Amino acid sequence: MQSKDIKTKDINLEETIYDVDPPPPDMNCNFKTLYDWLINICDSEKPNRPITIYSLGLFESPDDRVIFLVGLNKYGTETHIDFRPTNMYFKLPETEYRNVNRDQFMNNLTIQLQDFTSTKKFKSSFLANADSIIIDGNRKIWSK
Repeated sequence: MQSKDIKTKDINLEETIYDVDPPPPDMNCNFKTLYDWLINICDSEKPNRPITIYSLGLFESPDDRVIFLVGLNKYGTETHIDFRPTNMYFKLPETEYRNVNRDQFMNNLTIQLQDFTSTKKFKSSFLANADSIIIDGNRKIWSK
């Protein structure tokens, strides 16, 4: 991924906008699948405080799509990122988005993420303690 193709992604959640830094240009992807990445997040460090919403988002360039995960909490009218896992970014394999339009890609990604929420790993992880998990700003993946 070339740094000139990466832009900061603003996330809008209930009228609150905050920045998520783009992935580093020299990002190493140690995971083969989305599932592997999610397992790693579940098995890695846990947030220091309860998280209300886990938000997944995308950085997209002509050549790459990178998904990220952050933990959000709302304080009054402001939403803050209170958790950034060490491996918060995952470069999706090209096979996930090659030859499909963005709607098809998002639908497939949503289904994969929803499938993960039915696993024992998810149910026993800190992710399941949140009120909800969303992607793309407002698309619900899971909620209590």
